[in-house]
Amino acid sequence: MVHGIFSRGAAVLVLAALMGPGAVTAPAQAAKIIRKQAAAAKAAKPVDLDTLSFIKLLRLAKAGNVKAMMRVARAYETGTGGARNSLAKAASWYRRAAQKGNAQAQFRLARIVQTGGKGIRQSDSTAAILYKAAAAQGHAGAMHWLAWSYEHGQGMEKDPAKAAQWYEKAAAAGNARSMNNLALLYLTGKGVKRAFAPALALFEKAAKLNDPWALNNLGGMHELGWGVKKDLKKARDLYARAAKLENAAARTNLARIEALLRRENPPAPQASKAEDKPPKTAQPIKP
Repeated sequence: MVHGIFSRGAAVLVLAALMGPGAVTAPAQAAKIIRKQAAAAKAAKPVDLDTLSFIKLLRLAKAGNVKAMMRVARAYETGTGGARNSLAKAASWYRRAAQKGNAQAQFRLARIVQTGGKGIRQSDSTAAILYKAAAAQGHAGAMHWLAWSYEHGQGMEKDPAKAAQWYEKAAAAGNARSMNNLALLYLTGKGVKRAFAPALALFEKAAKLNDPWALNNLGGMHELGWGVKKDLKKARDLYARAAKLENAAARTNLARIEALLRRENPPAPQASKAEDKPPKTAQPIKP
């Protein structure tokens, strides 16, 4: 189990291991290749990748252009831009870019490896190593999933305190999902001291970013009166916003709280139409 940020040599070994027998296996040799490719990429003239066809992007990627590698990998991952969908080929190109230290490539490769798929060996531990590498470079998404891995013990030993630390870093970088998850840790007291105030503040911050779960959970805070004055109407409005964002839990909560509000505030009796005006058959009274 790797607990710290691995060295470039160790990273190359881990990434190369996914490539199979033909991959680089020695850190010194790998480092030499990386330096050579980095120098070549630095000397290359800037190219507008948006104007290139997939074939030209592929050619440029093979020449060592990291941005082109990322474009090619994404095209294979999504089956767009002139490429046929191939998770294995996408992983291969993300791996090449990851070996060059590209944080987004490390993150995308981690997501693919953690999920697994056709031609991909699923590995939580490898994903965790890649998350660490990208998180060390400030990648917010990687920080979030590294925190999640610590929280759930996926690919590493479960550690709520480290989960809270990485959620906090990701939240500071603007990741709304981490804000929500950190707030939940405050509600449960896992990895942090249980407290409603920071949970409420985090839910509010993520709700401003329209995170569906944060909106739903903030609604729960208002419904229960946790850290804020109990307000069923405010809770209903928040559940409604989350429901519009396709949050199933929010839809259930919305239906429940609307029924509760109807019971607490029954509508005023409505007069019948016949009482609104005299019957059509009414005749003036004759003396």
